[in-house]
Amino acid sequence: GNNQGRYFVTNSAVGKAGEVAILETPCFDMSQLNKPSLRYWYHMFGADMGELYVDINADKGWVPVDTIFGEQQINNASPWKKASIDLQAFAGQYAKFRFRSVRGDGTASNMAIDDLFLYDLSKYDVGPTELVLPGDNNFSCYSDTQSVHVKLLNYGANALDFTFDSVLVTVDILKNGVQHATMFRNINTNIFFNLVGGTKTPFPSDSSLVVWVNNSASGSSTFDMSDVGATYTFNVHTSSPRDSVSNNDDLSKNITTQIAGGNVVVDNNSICNGTIVKLTASNFFGAPKWERKYYGPGGTSYWLPEFGFGSDAANYTVQPDTTAMYRVRICGSDVVSDSVLVNVTVVKIPDPIHDTICGGGPMTVEAYAAPVYNLKAVNWYHNETDDTPFKVTTNAPFTHTDNFSVTDTFWLEGVIDSCTSLGRSAVYAVVNPYPIVELGAIKDTLCQDTNKVLNAGAGFGFDYLWRMWGPNGYNDSSKLQTIGINPLKLEKDSTYKYKVTVTSNFGCVTISPEINVTISDSCFVGIEEPILAKQFELYPNPTNERVNIKFSGNSVINADIQIQSMEGKRVWSKRNLAISNSNYEIDLTGLSEGIYLVKIRTEDEIIVKKLIKN
Repeated sequence: GNNQGRYFVTNSAVGKAGEVAILETPCFDMSQLNKPSLRYWYHMFGADMGELYVDINADKGWVPVDTIFGEQQINNASPWKKASIDLQAFAGQYAKFRFRSVRGDGTASNMAIDDLFLYDLSKYDVGPTELVLPGDNNFSCYSDTQSVHVKLLNYGANALDFTFDSVLVTVDILKNGVQHATMFRNINTNIFFNLVGGTKTPFPSDSSLVVWVNNSASGSSTFDMSDVGATYTFNVHTSSPRDSVSNNDDLSKNITTQIAGGNVVVDNNSICNGTIVKLTASNFFGAPKWERKYYGPGGTSYWLPEFGFGSDAANYTVQPDTTAMYRVRICGSDVVSDSVLVNVTVVKIPDPIHDTICGGGPMTVEAYAAPVYNLKAVNWYHNETDDTPFKVTTNAPFTHTDNFSVTDTFWLEGVIDSCTSLGRSAVYAVVNPYPIVELGAIKDTLCQDTNKVLNAGAGFGFDYLWRMWGPNGYNDSSKLQTIGINPLKLEKDSTYKYKVTVTSNFGCVTISPEINVTISDSCFVGIEEPILAKQFELYPNPTNERVNIKFSGNSVINADIQIQSMEGKRVWSKRNLAISNSNYEIDLTGLSEGIYLVKIRTEDEIIVKKLIKN
């Protein structure tokens, strides 16, 4: 199991994929063996590694008993590995063995075997197979508090109960050939953990167990291995009272301590923000930890460890958001690699400057970029996810002008050389509607007993300004949504003008057309022209005590007469009066002074007259 002496090896420099090289043994006598086993060492390093098969023939044809697929070592200098095959099914027979090496796809598929050993398992046999810690690969760290871990293998046929068969593990450590420390571990309790049952059980046959040993001098579980460049020799020995096989009780290994920062490279040292780059460390020795350099106030700087996936591996992928420098620190010591600078072009997202207009028309929206943004261009998109811009502006101010009838949205993306911003901002060209004002007919006549309401229309946050003009310098205003017209407070046979200005919460203004309202003291209903209204007369008007209703027609008219106050209260009435070409007198002595309405209702008309009592 070493790279010295003689061993069997295949040559993958010749041949082709799938070709087989065979090593066949002579016949072995296993007639007196109770639990025969075959042990051999192998080395299989290479990216094109194929397969290794082990077969047995006990006069019944070849039967496969072991298979190893693909690469098993990390480099040519990696230790050989040992394989053990249980042959109890063939005990008491004669048999021969065959090793079949199947070539891989390329020339990097050499494989080797060594130290073939056929033996009968004793009931109790335990020994060391590997010095697990400290290691000797390029990720190994050495310190003044170095732990020692040893892997044991139960070679015996029986499970090993440490409470009855204790095992003493002793590790003598030499430094540059001089005794340096002794570590030991006396295993007298069962420490093998059974994953299936979740309990500690006796050590099963053909199973491995890793134990750590203690320093016999200090009682601690570590020793000093911090001298860089020194060669440490580890001589491992196991002993157990009923272990009858001694040729597998010892293991020796030399480790020369070293530590090196090595070199780091990046696959692309000039990138756009959001790009992933691969950092690679090489020629280092010791566990690497990637670090990034940060800058503080006043020109200060400091290194902090990375914590992303792979930050403790030779290859590390990062996505820096600003220009950054990286390196690896080895084993948490002062030893570091050289550093590599990754230049990151960070493209800011332009700031939108919106525009609004009332009703539609030309507008200009802008992608504002502060001078520190250093933008070279702005890409304009109709949608946030579009791949191709509909417009590219290359000179500041970065604007877009068009005629708009409805609100539109554009998406802005900053550009510096071949880099673009990671996101896009939205800029709005907003078309706000004018307030809708519907006041009805622009000319209207109101009877003195009929009110009218003008409504400028409701709107959230709207402002209103009514202006009213009339005869004799009449002028009024209101900031309400609606206004009422009360003819009784206005002069008869006069025209009043109304106009409203409505301003929306967006600042859009609508000015209504001018509404002309004429006040009349005589109103009629019916389908004919108002003939009767001209034939009725109130006199005297104004009056003190009595008023006469005179009808100048030639026929007799049946009418209901009613007098009501300005508050709408009926103060006098008479139904179904026969009125002819004569006077009908009404006594008003019981009424207080004021203005009253006299309503004369006939079959065809309603005539309203205003009456003033002094």
